[in-house]
Amino acid sequence: MNELVANALKHGKKEAEVCFIRNGQDATLTVSDDGNGLPEDFDPQTAANTGLELVGSLVRVDLRGSVVFDNLPHGGGRVVVTFPLPEDEE
Repeated sequence: MNELVANALKHGKKEAEVCFIRNGQDATLTVSDDGNGLPEDFDPQTAANTGLELVGSLVRVDLRGSVVFDNLPHGGGRVVVTFPLPEDEE
C-alpha cells in the first residue's frame, strides 16, 4: 500500500484516494489519483518502476490475489488490488 499511495501522491495533482473494502472472505484495496493517468500502453511488468513490480509480485505471491492498473473515466490513475482474507480460526 505504501508504494501505491506514494505513486498517487507523486503523480496526482491535488488528491489521492485510498479505499479498503471487505466483502465476505475477499478484500479490495483501491488507490487512485487525479493526475494524468497511465499511458495507453502501460505494462507494469516492463515499466521502469521497481516499486510496481514489487507490488505485483507481493499481491500475486504473498496475498494470492490480483492487481489491475487502469485509468478513471474522468482522469487519473487507479490501482485495484483484490485478495482473499484468511479463514477465521474460531
